[in-house]
Amino acid sequence: MGIGIIVVAVLGTLWRSAIERNRSIPDEPFRIAGNLYYVGHTGMAAFLVTGPEGHVLIDGGYPEHGPLIEQSVADLGFDIRDVRILLNSHAHSDHAGGLKHLQDVSGAELWVSEGDAEVMAAGGA
Repeated sequence: MGIGIIVVAVLGTLWRSAIERNRSIPDEPFRIAGNLYYVGHTGMAAFLVTGPEGHVLIDGGYPEHGPLIEQSVADLGFDIRDVRILLNSHAHSDHAGGLKHLQDVSGAELWVSEGDAEVMAAGGA
């Protein structure tokens, strides 16, 4: 049983290292359907919903993803300053970490669930 624990520990460490190395690899942003676009990156999903009165950006990934998402929005031909709402699915760092950057560059209003409002006000999970 001791060797099994060692194997699991080693594989777990290697897996975590691979995830952390790869989570900021840019994916090409693309149109999913209609006015819905994928602007996420490897290991992290984010979506842009566009509209004539402004756009909604859903989730911000890890802290380092904010600038990457900003670039994906630009690569699709949209202006980050046209994002009016940042919608956070939940207050985990892999969904909320980049929202501060995105709010700073867009000036958008941040929408979070009532259950996550306190956590987000304190800086997120």
